[in-house]
Amino acid sequence: MRVYLAGVEGSSDIIKKIKPKNLLMSYYSLHNKSLEKIVNYLGYNVNIFLDSGAFTAYTQKKVIDIHKYIRYIKKYKKYIHLYANLDVIGDADKTKINQKIMENEQLKPLPTYHFGEPEEYLDYYLNNYNYIALGALVNDKRNKKRKTNLIKKSVLKAKKRNVKIHLFGITDAAIIKKYYDFIYSVDSTSWLSGSRFGNCYFFERGSLKNKKLNNFNVLKHDKIDLWNLIQWKKFSDYMGEK
Repeated sequence: MRVYLAGVEGSSDIIKKIKPKNLLMSYYSLHNKSLEKIVNYLGYNVNIFLDSGAFTAYTQKKVIDIHKYIRYIKKYKKYIHLYANLDVIGDADKTKINQKIMENEQLKPLPTYHFGEPEEYLDYYLNNYNYIALGALVNDKRNKKRKTNLIKKSVLKAKKRNVKIHLFGITDAAIIKKYYDFIYSVDSTSWLSGSRFGNCYFFERGSLKNKKLNNFNVLKHDKIDLWNLIQWKKFSDYMGEK
């Protein structure tokens, strides 16, 4: 399973130091920055998954111009391992239209289905593509058991059709391990939860243990993120790649 570390746009220095192999970057955060310069600064062979950043744009009530997104992908395509469709939160039809717009520009974006949309859209992507993303898991208000069941139902449908699955924004290492055989790739910003919430990760016996730091306020946030990044890289390397 390929584990992409997300939320890295402002962390080039520690990324350069630890050298995780797979990174997810957001076009919404990068649109006025040179991806070429970033890759050259990192100075190592990295797989970059470019996400549109539609969820962040949605929360900030901004709109991403699909044609500018297309131009950015074309300009820096040699540095991008994988890129996602410009999905539209709450509008499955518009997401599907954007998929076709990008394909008409000779691009092959990863289609995205959001949990909560009619399943006919999921079935459409499963029937027409061999690799799709499942989104809308971040900030989902469903309880953990129901969310896990939704993931299980969807990935099993994909498995029957021999379709690879990417899960957007999965922060639970236990879920990642549980569905290892059914999921091709995931991304997570959990390594950043140290500076945000005082969470500290420990890689132990193939798993990530999460502990809350009692003295969080007196610790340097950048050191927590550096520690967590090392632990998540160990976990990513352990999970390997299919």
